[in-house]
Amino acid sequence: MNKRLFVFQGGWRFSLVVVAGLGLALAAVRADLSGGAPAASFEGKNTDELLNVEKVIRDGLDKDPGNSELWLHLGMVNRKLDRVEEAQRAFEQAARLGPKNANTHFMLGLIYEKKKMTDKAIAAWRTCLENTQENQMRKIAEKHLKHLREGTPIP
Repeated sequence: MNKRLFVFQGGWRFSLVVVAGLGLALAAVRADLSGGAPAASFEGKNTDELLNVEKVIRDGLDKDPGNSELWLHLGMVNRKLDRVEEAQRAFEQAARLGPKNANTHFMLGLIYEKKKMTDKAIAAWRTCLENTQENQMRKIAEKHLKHLREGTPIP
């Protein structure tokens, strides 16, 4: 396959380098996130499609390991594949490389909550709030922060 790189600009102002010819991968990472959660772009994808997307992302990271957006997408794929530890590592790398990316901190907040790492979850949600202008994301982050502070489950 002829490998040419393109940049796809998504609705949440993040891009992903993809390899031409992998239409499923492009469709899977398109950032049509009207549902308010960055992982929404991977909903409905089967395991084979997600593994193809993962390969594309890893190929991109081989070429550009400092690309925080690729690390964010790798985390989202791993989260969807229920690889929580790998997802956490990818999101943490994305946060180191792009510390003001609200999407990254949104995903870290979810991971840390799932793992009952309350202090880290609170810090991630706060950073998400500090760096987003998106109303839906703000509402979700505020809801999570409220419940974490109160020690109550999220409905």
